[in-house]
Amino acid sequence: MDLAKFISILKNSTLYFSAPDGFSDIYEGAHGELKNKKAWDDFYFSFARASIITAPDNRWHKIEPEKLKDNAKRLVKEISQTWKKGVYINCWYRSEFESEAMWKMYSVNVKNAIAIQTSYGNLKKELGEKVAIKPIRYVDYSKQFIGPNEEFWCKRKSFEYEKEVRAIIHDFSNTQNSGIEISVDLNKLIQNVYISPYSPKWFQEIVVDLIIRYGYKFNVLTSSMSEIPF
Repeated sequence: MDLAKFISILKNSTLYFSAPDGFSDIYEGAHGELKNKKAWDDFYFSFARASIITAPDNRWHKIEPEKLKDNAKRLVKEISQTWKKGVYINCWYRSEFESEAMWKMYSVNVKNAIAIQTSYGNLKKELGEKVAIKPIRYVDYSKQFIGPNEEFWCKRKSFEYEKEVRAIIHDFSNTQNSGIEISVDLNKLIQNVYISPYSPKWFQEIVVDLIIRYGYKFNVLTSSMSEIPF
């Protein structure tokens, strides 16, 4: 992240969860490739149709086939749309080591970048039970479909290098926001703060000063990628 985002975290003691429509990946929330949509529709319409027919009151047994098909389509569409409304996502990189690709991707135009480190346990404890946390599953969309409720837990295999873990919350009272903030105890959440290997030496002093000014006690570490070889 850049310095402005880090200051926002320090000032507000919050983590920002973005609405997925602000992401650049066109496959966010996708079920599969468009060329295979009919097969996906047929499968889930059949599933929804069977669910309607086996409803406890049995009133759907007398419905005309075409109307039954329309109701099945409506059910599938409503399930998908409901899940996508009010979704907010916070993304993390999971690895024992830093990644040059990740530093460059998220600080390509910002040499003075920062990364914060936490653990799954700390993240789960601070965000609470309303927030789901899972690793992203990387899939081949040309060979499989992503079912309802799984759209935002999957990405294309071409993104596998990201080793992404997501925290996702549904807030149906705020379906139009570009993002929401969730309060956390930063002293309990953040284990270390890493300084970009591409930043000048003076930048670390500024980061340390800001942390102290806002009353925190994080370890501030220079990226191991800054080490000079021989």
